[in-house]
Amino acid sequence: MARKKQKFVDDGRVIANMDLEGAPWNGGRGLLLPHLPKKKAAPPNRETEQESVPVMEKEEIQLTKEERAAMMRGVLAAVLLVIAVFGGIFFLFFLLAQTFYFQ
Repeated sequence: MARKKQKFVDDGRVIANMDLEGAPWNGGRGLLLPHLPKKKAAPPNRETEQESVPVMEKEEIQLTKEERAAMMRGVLAAVLLVIAVFGGIFFLFFLLAQTFYFQ
């Protein structure tokens, strides 16, 4: 005798939040278009609000021009470092290939 499959009932709890912060489909401002106004979130459901875990509110970070420039220089330095490392590995590979394989 086969068991009857139980019908799934969604109780509204969140086990693992998979929202991508800043994604346009989640109502946030994206990184590429920060000047767009933030969309208002839908009002919470009163029934599930009492059962849900409280979520910390995100604060808007205000950066000065100097801080933003320093952040961009840091990002540029990190990207150039990665490019240099991969370029060095590529160069060493061809140097070793020329030394051992092509002789």
